[in-house]
Amino acid sequence: MLPEGFEYHNGNGTLCLIGSYDYVKEEFTEECNQAVDYGIDFYAPQTFEDNQGRRILIAWMYNWSRQAVAGQTHVGAFTIPRQMDINIKDELILFPVEEACGLLKKESPFVSYERGMLRIVYEGKTVLEKPYAEEPSVQILEDVGVIEIFVNGGKENITTYIC
Repeated sequence: MLPEGFEYHNGNGTLCLIGSYDYVKEEFTEECNQAVDYGIDFYAPQTFEDNQGRRILIAWMYNWSRQAVAGQTHVGAFTIPRQMDINIKDELILFPVEEACGLLKKESPFVSYERGMLRIVYEGKTVLEKPYAEEPSVQILEDVGVIEIFVNGGKENITTYIC
């Protein structure tokens, strides 16, 4: 069963399965699953363990809906590296690595919350919207044409191109 609010975008969607693996029986028992990112431009995440023992995730950002804008070919970019953790409720938490936290902002002209919807808007056009019963706490990373949003301390992530 997919997490509530999870959608596949352009055939893409990434889930994290949390559970246990029996090495003798070679069986995985799923305890829960969770969307890794709700954005439309998050693809092919990879993880590694760094020299501090942190599990780091990085993904490819690419916009399939427009492969060329203003005569330029977009070949994608990497997301900000995110540290993966599991909280005491067995929820996946993804938040930028400590070294990148200085790039985060609490507000953006592209992000708003009104009437129960978190919206990402560019030049008057809604790029993405997601419902929340209450206004979520957000931390935002903006880069050239891209926005990454970390919702409620990293319980949810949204990655998308804005232009």
